[in-house]
Amino acid sequence: HAYEVCLKMAPGTNRARLHLAALNKEHLGNPDKAEALRLEVGERVATDVITVVSGLPRSGTSMMMQALVAAGLIPFSDDMRPADESNPHGYLEHASVKGLARDARFLEHANGKVVKVVAPLLPFLPPRYHYKVVFMERGLQEVIGSQRRMLARSGKERSAKTYPLGLQDAFKEHLRKVERWQEQCPNVEMVRVPYRDVIADPHAALQRVSAFFGNKLDVEAMAQVVE
Repeated sequence: HAYEVCLKMAPGTNRARLHLAALNKEHLGNPDKAEALRLEVGERVATDVITVVSGLPRSGTSMMMQALVAAGLIPFSDDMRPADESNPHGYLEHASVKGLARDARFLEHANGKVVKVVAPLLPFLPPRYHYKVVFMERGLQEVIGSQRRMLARSGKERSAKTYPLGLQDAFKEHLRKVERWQEQCPNVEMVRVPYRDVIADPHAALQRVSAFFGNKLDVEAMAQVVE
């Protein structure tokens, strides 16, 4: 009832529309109404497109950002986090993304560009844009191992004797939330790219990414940045 009142008072609130669609599908047994609500969202979404590179930390997101920039895409990034030993070619991040859950107005400056958004923040992307998401996938043990080595190099990780099971569970939950978010958002297109595939055969893996963008990317230039 609260969501319905919200939509009567503010018809452009797509987040309320998506929540109402999920309730009708999963709890109220009204799949037709749920689909109608999702179609309404699709009709209201602007034609503006933002390319998003996402994944868990240390899953190859910086590498994919570098590849897309090499192919000609314009990054939405700043110089707040410089390159270091763990990522010698830079992170290509923007500090504003960290506050996405509180304030997403900065995205108007990311329209037509590519921006890195870590997996836990994806559900906070506002539904008024259309998103093409390149989602990097990597085994959780590899992700955590890489992250701990990065922290050790920066002096923030004093001990590596115990495996952080809590962090692994948290990462799994983040991935489940991303799946639910993708299913509920008609304004989201996503291609999933295994990190190991990019390392093993850059051309083949990045050709899939190029196909996702209508075969308009320079795959050879992209492959050159993979190490």
